[in-house]
Amino acid sequence: MDNWYAFALFIHVSSTMALAAALGIMTVCELRIGNAWTLEQLRDWVGLADRTGKALGMISPVLLLSALYLVHLRWSYSSAWVIGALMMFLAMALSGRLVVGQRLLAILDAGIKEGGVSPGIRKMIENPILRWHPRLRVGIFAWLLSLMTIKPGFEITVGTLVLAIAISVVLIQLDRTGQTRGVAPVVVKGGR
Repeated sequence: MDNWYAFALFIHVSSTMALAAALGIMTVCELRIGNAWTLEQLRDWVGLADRTGKALGMISPVLLLSALYLVHLRWSYSSAWVIGALMMFLAMALSGRLVVGQRLLAILDAGIKEGGVSPGIRKMIENPILRWHPRLRVGIFAWLLSLMTIKPGFEITVGTLVLAIAISVVLIQLDRTGQTRGVAPVVVKGGR
């Protein structure tokens, strides 16, 4: 049984690392979409976000199944950190695909129909949900990592959730004051 546990733990940690990388790519895409002024930029970044979202769709079940197996072997499904982690994991997955993913595809479709990034498209891009979601996701992901690492009881689970929300609120407030707006453009020399 220990060999299966070690194998499941390897799969779980590997899929967590893949999830972190994909979420990092998605965050960059969302920030770049926020700064897109041409249809080409919009098409490139939404396309990468869409492909990354599909990769997340493959990574997430592996992460979830390995987590459930690990909990089954050594923990309890009634543990506060397990319940909290499962709820937040599902909330992140659903909000990413259903809320953000659908909006990004709608923005791209509207941009294609209008032939560029019009003021109406710009307004869609600057939707607060699209601006705040990456920052909220950072806080939630940090919280999930803390749960996975320290496996706390109820009080610490709730306390770390409050801390994750506080981090997210700080990031959102920085965004509102303009301190995180404007990602520097990528300049490629030599036309490549």
